[in-house]
Amino acid sequence: MARPIAIDLFAGCGGMSLGLEAAGFDIAAAVEFDAVHCLVHHHNFPYGVTICRDIALVSAGEILRKLNNKGYSSDIDLIAGGPPCQGFSLMGKRQLDDPRNSLVFEYVRMIRDLKPKYFLFENVPGMRSGQHKKFLEELVREFETIGYHIEKPILVLDASLYGAPQKRKRLIVLGSRKDVKPVTYPFPYHFDIAELKQSNFSRKSVSNIAYKPPFTCGEAIDDLIDHAPYVVAEDRGIPAELLDYSAPRKSYAINASGAFSLCHKRQVNNLVYGHIGSQHTEKSIKRFADTVPGTVEKTSRFLRLSKTGLCNTLRAGTASDKGAYTAPSQYTTPYLDVLL
Repeated sequence: MARPIAIDLFAGCGGMSLGLEAAGFDIAAAVEFDAVHCLVHHHNFPYGVTICRDIALVSAGEILRKLNNKGYSSDIDLIAGGPPCQGFSLMGKRQLDDPRNSLVFEYVRMIRDLKPKYFLFENVPGMRSGQHKKFLEELVREFETIGYHIEKPILVLDASLYGAPQKRKRLIVLGSRKDVKPVTYPFPYHFDIAELKQSNFSRKSVSNIAYKPPFTCGEAIDDLIDHAPYVVAEDRGIPAELLDYSAPRKSYAINASGAFSLCHKRQVNNLVYGHIGSQHTEKSIKRFADTVPGTVEKTSRFLRLSKTGLCNTLRAGTASDKGAYTAPSQYTTPYLDVLL
């Protein structure tokens, strides 16, 4: 039986795509503006179509033609994406018309024109409250106008309650085409009772739920291969056969020409790159080593992760203002391949 197909909009390097693939979808197409991210996505999901362009310049017709060329159906099962949206506060104006929210409109346009059975819209939790709530309400009305049922109330989900060893909350809007069975939010299965009482699901009966404690940092990374990182030397890559945890992604194919020619100047021959360590001073290493796991190092403001705890929300960059942290057992910031 053919797997359902999904399209990832604002795909980045493919984090959402990876989750959808693990959930049983084929990533038939992805749209992303940044060439580096497109390159990574294309290598991780070579069986699908990766469109590297401003989404405003991509038509539904183009996507459907490319799907047809790949042998995919035009009846798309799911579209997922989290468009940036910044304009919330213009009074007396439809906020979807705000130019700063144009990417949200492009998402709505794709849903309207491609007519998937379901869609998943994700964004920051703050969209559900304060001045941003009006924007969300307007967005929901737009989805309903183009023929979709929206699961309500709209919830903020915490990744740690679904098996991720990271405390990360995101607003999720679930939409179902009106001719298909409505989709509902999945009930969390990793939590303790105290956590459940604070969750969006406390209104539901949980008498028959089998509770599982959240996965910890230690459970997630303790079994990774202890391979010395590249610090000063050039990143020469690590043979994939030495990294058993990467087995499903050992095969990479690179076309070093065209739009991606500036994005990589390396050969990839069954090697895994990105195992790059930070060059800390002896003084910094001592400070990190003296920091109790689960507490913040006072000078750098880096949190030292605890093997028995959760990772803080992972944000772009490793500066202290990005919520950076040090590893629980090695006195450095986690390597790129660990973060991925």
